[in-house]
Amino acid sequence: MNDKLKKLRVVGRFVAMAFGIFFGVGIVGNLTGHSVDPHSHMGELVRWGMGGEPQEVMLGSVYLAIAAYLWIAAARPFQHWLHLDFALAANIAHSVVMVLLSFVWPHSMQHLWGDSLLTIIPTAMLAYVWLPVRSEVLAAAAPARSASS
Repeated sequence: MNDKLKKLRVVGRFVAMAFGIFFGVGIVGNLTGHSVDPHSHMGELVRWGMGGEPQEVMLGSVYLAIAAYLWIAAARPFQHWLHLDFALAANIAHSVVMVLLSFVWPHSMQHLWGDSLLTIIPTAMLAYVWLPVRSEVLAAAAPARSASS
């Protein structure tokens, strides 16, 4: 395994683990009534508005699925390259919306230093290790892709 693929495996799995822990803790907190108080300093950084618990749990469950598949895809990019693309595209979309909402919604600028940053950093890390090897992986996977068409 070359160095770029080793970096992809380590960083991809780190990002998967970070998403799993962050959103897993959020889901458990919400479901057990121990979520972060939206009026606390931490709550102002990671909670959007009042009464968003159901949406947080739903988004968290999507991120747990992304994390699980990212864990697998990071170790086997030739077989699971599409999930790496999806994880990157979905997180870029999510990050852009969070940054825009930080500017548009009243009293939301603090999210740029909270959960927005917690999404942007892992997404940038994933892009840094995936994009340099993507064309190599797709070229190697091309025969398998064309055979299944």
